[in-house]
Amino acid sequence: MVSLLAACTHTKPTANNPAEAAYTKNLAIAKKFIEAFLAKGSITIASLGTDDFMWSPPPVGADSLPKAKWYAAMKKFMSTYNDIILQTHYGVRE
Repeated sequence: MVSLLAACTHTKPTANNPAEAAYTKNLAIAKKFIEAFLAKGSITIASLGTDDFMWSPPPVGADSLPKAKWYAAMKKFMSTYNDIILQTHYGVRE
């Protein structure tokens, strides 16, 4: 009879891991964006994008547009639609 023992170890991400730090920072920004979007907080949303942000609008073949065009489209969307609902994988549902 042969017995086999195996051990698996899982290392937790550390604070010194640059990829983990970037993920944590980006996740926080994404959560702020979603919260602001649901609250129709267009000024907060605009503050979350960098000045060199480029937006690829939904229509096929549309050129990438600068942050100002994206911001104008977001403000119009928010003023036009009510009862916005988003579901996310981290459990927020508004």
